[in-house]
Amino acid sequence: MQEACDALFLAAGDVALTLEQLSEASGLAAEQIAVLVDYGVLRAQGDEPARWTFSASAVVMAKRGGRLARHFDLNPEGMALALIQMERIAELERRLRWLECALPSESQ
Repeated sequence: MQEACDALFLAAGDVALTLEQLSEASGLAAEQIAVLVDYGVLRAQGDEPARWTFSASAVVMAKRGGRLARHFDLNPEGMALALIQMERIAELERRLRWLECALPSESQ
């Protein structure tokens, strides 16, 4: 069920959420979201928190961070570090799959 909800948020990519809306949708406090913005995990449009807007995909990332924080008792900085590393691993896995597809098959 969670994956279906995440897919719906990703499909609504052009939706702009305020900090308050992102906080409500993700379950994270505004201060936790601010840390994720400071560390570059979330991208906020706007020059100050009161004017920040986020894409719908930020909800998925913030929810993932919240789950990590709850399950592993992470502070906001630890949550940001874990999310950064998880994204890095996902990117490396995508590259590995691409490289594996580019290799000649063994049957030739």
